[in-house]
Amino acid sequence: IDIQEKIKTISVDNLFQLIEYFGWDIKAEDFYPSFEACQLIVNCSKHGTGPALEKLLNKYPLYIKDSWRSKILISSPNIFDDFRFDISNENIEEFSDSIIKFWEHFPENLKINANCQPPTWLKKYLI
Repeated sequence: IDIQEKIKTISVDNLFQLIEYFGWDIKAEDFYPSFEACQLIVNCSKHGTGPALEKLLNKYPLYIKDSWRSKILISSPNIFDDFRFDISNENIEEFSDSIIKFWEHFPENLKINANCQPPTWLKKYLI
């Protein structure tokens, strides 16, 4: 598999590592927490319990109703997925704004950050 094929299948976390390697520390942006919460909510909607829900509960528990029940689901994956989101219209606006800001702030040109090591997953493709 070549690097162009690999990039099409990487996780969002790996994508952000790659973007940081090319000079933009997206996690330092003021919109990032809302952007990340939105991405985690979308993953939870798509996949149910799993790593995204666990990360959402740890970092942004305000978006989950009955957080204690969801924590039980993570430790007992055989229990029926019954977590519910607690998202307001204001939250939807914040998510929308963070997506717009992501594209507005995305650098026109990216270059390798000399102060940043390549992501571990990328190193095997850099020969």
